[in-house]
Order: sequence, then structure tokens, then C-alpha cells
Amino acid sequence: MTIDTLGFSKYLEQHGVAREQAEAHAEAANLFLFPQLATKADLEKLEATIDKMEASLTMRTIAIVGAIDALLFTLLKLT
Repeated sequence: MTIDTLGFSKYLEQHGVAREQAEAHAEAANLFLFPQLATKADLEKLEATIDKMEASLTMRTIAIVGAIDALLFTLLKLT
């Protein structure tokens, strides 16, 4: 992710923040805030992972229900 730190600091300067402070704010944001932000690609990757997990859980649930049905059928047949 690319952040316009120069534009960020200029914006702060235009709104009354001293240049040295504006640059420090821009650098701090670039170092500590921006790396924590999720990008669109991050969200797409997360969505794909969730979709895979959902499919896997669906198949496991179907298998468990099938096994329970077979067990119940067998037990009913024995009685």
C-alpha cells in the first residue's frame, strides 16, 4: 500500500500544524498506522479463505448427518 506522506504532511501544514510536526505525524502514521490497514487484496484473500472453510464445514456436516442417519437406521433395524 502506498501512502502519500508528503501530501499528508502538506495537508497538516495547510491546517496550522508546524512543518516539523506535520512531517513527524506523517512518518509516524506511515510507520505505525498504515501497516495495520487491510488492503482490498487482503480482504479478497480473507473472503476466499472463508469460502473454502465454509465448503469444508458443509461437507463435514453432511458426512456427520449421513453417519448418524446410517447408525439410527441400523439401530432401528436391529430392534
